Amino acid sequence: MNVPNGVTLSENDVIKATQQELGKHESKEFITLVQIIRPIDIAAETEFINLTSEDSLNYVGDRVRYRVTVSNYGDEDERADRIQVINELPEGITVVPGSVRYVSENDNGDEIIVNIPHNISSVSSRGHSYNDNTRRLEIRLGDFRLYGGENVIVEFDVIIDASVSGTTVGPKTANVTANRVSRNSVNNIVTANVIDEGLYVE
Repeated sequence: MNVPNGVTLSENDVIKATQQELGKHESKEFITLVQIIRPIDIAAETEFINLTSEDSLNYVGDRVRYRVTVSNYGDEDERADRIQVINELPEGITVVPGSVRYVSENDNGDEIIVNIPHNISSVSSRGHSYNDNTRRLEIRLGDFRLYGGENVIVEFDVIIDASVSGTTVGPKTANVTANRVSRNSVNNIVTANVIDEGLYVE
């Protein structure tokens, strides 16, 4: 089936078509969505896990783990690296020193946990930095390679401050960028933004 001249299709547009031959009934309707093939397709989601309380509530002084899952939904043979995760942290939480790390899997499916050191290196190196004034936590994975069909989890812990009792902390925003990819394409998605729902403190 050819797209008529002058018609421009966009991703997720719905196409409906039938076939008609002389002397025969019209075929059943065929329905499909327009999809774009991307060599690199970065997406992200965020969550938090309370490591202190067991009643599903959050209290002043609790230690909470923030997790940003970065996924590549592109071709399995194509990779993204020099990944950078910039978190804009809300007031009311304090980052726990030494808690920044990433979690991935090896070829056997075993979980690998790697601490990310504190430094001010470039995106080509692994490291993290935090600015108290802007409350910006920047995490860099350096030469870590994220292939299509894979994901990596970046996580860090915070302590809930007394100043936010009875309020909602957040939301926290995260911006993910792949600063280098194995194959260039106008359809690549190399950035992703994600906002959490906020953290209510009893």
